[in-house]
Amino acid sequence: MEAFPDGDIYAGLSGLEIEADEVDLGDGVALRRTYAHLMIPFLMSFSPTFPGTPWKSGQGGLDFDIVAELVVPKEVSPDIDERISTARLIVALMRTWGSPTITVPMISNVSFSSAVKIPDGKVRFLPLEIMPKYIRLESPDGGLYTADRLKWVKLCWASAVKLVPRMLSCDSPSTPSTAGNSFRILP
Repeated sequence: MEAFPDGDIYAGLSGLEIEADEVDLGDGVALRRTYAHLMIPFLMSFSPTFPGTPWKSGQGGLDFDIVAELVVPKEVSPDIDERISTARLIVALMRTWGSPTITVPMISNVSFSSAVKIPDGKVRFLPLEIMPKYIRLESPDGGLYTADRLKWVKLCWASAVKLVPRMLSCDSPSTPSTAGNSFRILP
């Protein structure tokens, strides 16, 4: 398998809304509004040999609406794995502070907004969180991310990257309201 291109990381996010078209999280990291629909159909093969194996479509499948992208530029870390880990950590902070419903079904080496215009050989998509959740989670306020709500993530993500795998310690800023930053399990 070909290595993921060593450049900026675009983590496609599902399960949230963002208030602004783009929110600067510091150090070149940004959360932007975008759209892409990921489809994962179920296919059946009836022989372990390839090619020429008969295939049939199964019913159903999985799908995700990617509505935002978290951009982690190469300047954040020279190591591609650290940039991917940084993106996942920032999303974990967003889940903790705002909405546990956020998933990262796909990352890319290009912006999801421009991927359709780039030749296939230049675009790489890597699936991450595509397995269904077993506990249905819902954010009480609908998951809308305002610039105010992202202040804590902006304040903490760089420190959190330095602390992982050590214990995370970050004081909450006094500006954002903490109301609505909990979740409930739905039936």
